Amino acid sequence: MKTIIKASLFALAASALGAVTPVAAAENTVTLKSFDGSFDMTGDLVRFDGETYVIDTDLGQLSVRSEFVLCEGDACTAGAPEPELESNQITLRAFGGGAEFTGEMLDFDGESYVLLTNVGELTIRSEFVECIGDSCPSFETVTETFSVAVPAGAGEFIIGEVVYQFASEKSLNVTQSFLGQVKGTEYYVGNDLGELVSEIVVTSSDATSALEALAAGDVTYAITRHQVSDAELSRIFNVQDSELGNVVSATTIALDTILPIINPANDRFSVSMEQVAEILSGGINNWSQLGGDDAPINVYGLGADAELTGLINSEILDPASAKLRSDVNVLDSSDDLNIAVLDDEYGFAVTYRSEIIDPKVPSIRNTCDIVSTATPFSLQTEEYPLVMRWYVYSRKGVAIPPIATNILEYIQADEGQQAFKAAGLAGLDVATRPLYEQGDRLMSTILAKPYLGGVLPVVRDYFTEVVEGERLSPTFRFLSGSTSLDERSQRDIKRISDMVTDGVLRNKEIVLVGFSDSVGSFGANIGLSQARANQVKSLILDENIGFLNADDIQTLGFGPIAPVGCNETVDGRAMNRRVEVWVR
Repeated sequence: MKTIIKASLFALAASALGAVTPVAAAENTVTLKSFDGSFDMTGDLVRFDGETYVIDTDLGQLSVRSEFVLCEGDACTAGAPEPELESNQITLRAFGGGAEFTGEMLDFDGESYVLLTNVGELTIRSEFVECIGDSCPSFETVTETFSVAVPAGAGEFIIGEVVYQFASEKSLNVTQSFLGQVKGTEYYVGNDLGELVSEIVVTSSDATSALEALAAGDVTYAITRHQVSDAELSRIFNVQDSELGNVVSATTIALDTILPIINPANDRFSVSMEQVAEILSGGINNWSQLGGDDAPINVYGLGADAELTGLINSEILDPASAKLRSDVNVLDSSDDLNIAVLDDEYGFAVTYRSEIIDPKVPSIRNTCDIVSTATPFSLQTEEYPLVMRWYVYSRKGVAIPPIATNILEYIQADEGQQAFKAAGLAGLDVATRPLYEQGDRLMSTILAKPYLGGVLPVVRDYFTEVVEGERLSPTFRFLSGSTSLDERSQRDIKRISDMVTDGVLRNKEIVLVGFSDSVGSFGANIGLSQARANQVKSLILDENIGFLNADDIQTLGFGPIAPVGCNETVDGRAMNRRVEVWVR
C-alpha cells in the first residue's frame, strides 16, 4: 500500500506540469530511487533546477523533489545551476552526483558536517561530498595516514583483502606498493577526483613486536593471533595491570586455533591433550604407544623464536609441566610443516588451523573425555579447547584517523569477515547448526566425567527443548559467578539484534539456554544459569524495542550439564559459563 500511495503522489505531481519539451538523449537517461526503496523510475532527464528533477518516462513526465530521491546517471547534475544560498547555508553534493543536501551548517569538526535541513539535522562524512557555499570550511583534501602491524602471511593477506573490499564499497580506488620485506606494503587510497584520501602501511610482526610498536606510537593498530596477557601488556605499556583499561583497548576480529596434524594414512581418530603434550615432550615417541604401528613419531616444528613455538609452549606444554623435546625436526615455515607431514607417514606437528593444507587433523580429547573437532562452528562457539581470538589492539586517548576507524568497523561487519574466512580463519558472523550435526556435544554430554549423578532428567529436558531447533554460533560467556558479559559477547548482542531487525528471525522463537561450571551446588548453578539467560534476554530486548516482545524469547537454565570444557581446569570452567542461542 505504501508504494501505491507514493506512486500516486508522484503521478499527481507530474500531471500538474503540463507539456514540457524534453531534451531526451541516451546520455540523459537517469534513474531516481527513493531512499526507502518504495519508488524506482528510469527516464530521460528533461531538466533539473537544483531542487526538482523532471524526467520523461513511459508513464509520462514526472516531477520529483531531489531531497526525496537518489539520482543515478551521468546527467544527474549536468547543467544544474549552483544553488542560491543564504550567507549561512551550504550544499553538500555527493562526488559523482546523486545525493545533494542544502541547509545551515551547524558544525564541522574536520571530519563531518552537521547540517540543519528541512527534513531535520544530518551528519555527513566530509570525504564523500563536496561543499558548495560561502560558509564552506576552507581546507585542502587531507591525506589520512595510518599503519598496521599484522601477523605474517595470513595477516598480510587479510588486511589487503579488507582494504580493497572497503575501498570498493566506498567507491574509492586503491594502488598497492611493496616496500620490501622489512618495511611491508603500502596502500594508496584515492577518490574519483584523483585526490589521495589515505596511505596505509602494513608491516608483518609477531605479537610482542607489534604491541611494542603500538606503545611507541609507530603503528595505529596492532593485530595479534591471540590475546596477550595483562602482565605482558603492562610490561610493554609500562603501566600497572589496573591501569591497562585506560591505556589500551582490544577488539576480537576473528578466531583460529593451534592443532595437531598427522599424515592422512595414519588411522588415529583422536588424541588427548595429555598425549599431544607427551608427544611434543618425548614421553610418547612411538606410534605403538597410541595403538598404531611400531614406528617412531617424527616431530616437526619451527624454531625456538617462532611465535607458533611460543604458543605451543604456553598452551600445551606449560600446563603439563613439560618441555619441548630436543630432537624436533626444525623447519622454516608453516607451509614446510604441512609438506613434511604429508611426506612422512609417521610425521606429527602442531600448527595453526588457518595454515593447514591437506594433512589429517585428529579430534582432541581433554581430561574429562570431552571430544572436540576443529570445525568453523566449534571455533565460532569457542568450544574447541585451543581456540585463539585474533585481536586488534589500539591506544586509548590517541587520535585515530577517521578512515582507520571506519576500516576497523568494517572488519567487524559481516562483509569484512569474509576476508578472514578466505584466509582459513573462523569469522564472527552468525552460523547455524541443528542438534543432529553436533555429534561432539552429544557424546560429551553423556561421556563427560566426573558426571553428576541424578541429573539425567535435566539432560533429557535440555535435549527435548532443542532437538527441533537450530543453534546460532554466538555464545555468551561470563565472568566467574557473575552475569557480566565479556568483550566479544557484547558485540554478539548486536549481531543477534541485526538478525531481528533484518527479518532473518521472523516467525522464529528465540530460546536462550544458560549453563554454568560445576563450582557450587547443583541447585544454585541452575539458578545462576537461568539468571544469565535472563540477562542476555534483557540485553537483546533493549536492543530491539519495537521489534521484539518479552514473549518472543524463552529462557532456560540447565546448570552444569552438557559441559564443553573440563571443570577441573580454569579454562574449562570459563568455557562452561555460557548462554547458547537457539531458534525454533
